[in-house]
Amino acid sequence: MVETDSVNFILKNKQILKDITIQAQNGETIAIIGPNGAGKTTFLKMLRAFLSLTSGNIYIVNKLLEEYDNKELSKLIAYLPQTTKAVACSVEDCILLGRKPHIKYFPSAEDYKKIHQIMEELHLTKFQGKNVLNLSGGELQKVLIARSLVQESNILFLDEPINHLDIKNQLEIMDVTKEMTLQRDLVTFIVLHDLNLAFKYADKILLLQNGHNKFYGNKENLTEDILSNSYGVKINLINFNGVQKVIY
Repeated sequence: MVETDSVNFILKNKQILKDITIQAQNGETIAIIGPNGAGKTTFLKMLRAFLSLTSGNIYIVNKLLEEYDNKELSKLIAYLPQTTKAVACSVEDCILLGRKPHIKYFPSAEDYKKIHQIMEELHLTKFQGKNVLNLSGGELQKVLIARSLVQESNILFLDEPINHLDIKNQLEIMDVTKEMTLQRDLVTFIVLHDLNLAFKYADKILLLQNGHNKFYGNKENLTEDILSNSYGVKINLINFNGVQKVIY
């Protein structure tokens, strides 16, 4: 479980986040959406303790965030930032880094079994021995997502993980992420710009605008007016085969 209680973040006398209160349960996928500069990445960094909140409380698995040390959080939370600088290594070794919180001295046969399984699920096996520096941007992003998933943490934070992928790979990543969230009973937060993917895959949506929580709750309750006012354009919602679709 992840819970925030009136979280505020002020930087250089500027209010970046204001009174953000949410609660997310295991098995839920939460999409964080909103226009540029809304505070989406800042909020995710605060949840991972990369930034210190100004006031309020954050609870991770019923315990205050500040009561965890970084090693404990590394096991509890897998975090994929917007940009990651690749270093020369094979795809297999890059994904193996996701097992680091679980490795005492050397990787075990079980560690390799898990990374080969995730490579197969994301169709990365053919790249196993390839240097990550020789991958395309989309291929590298899939490797980094595989590294996050193989960590087997209780909580998964993905910051704009599919921006550099084509449609097929976007759906593949979202399908696998959703499936693992349910199978492993994770709490998954994912920052998305594609509103249709948010409605397709998320259970709940957090909509931020200028650091304010404009909406948080079940996606079925998010209205056209709230979306339109937050994004500054006319947005319509239609029902297509039982799924809300965004038209603008």
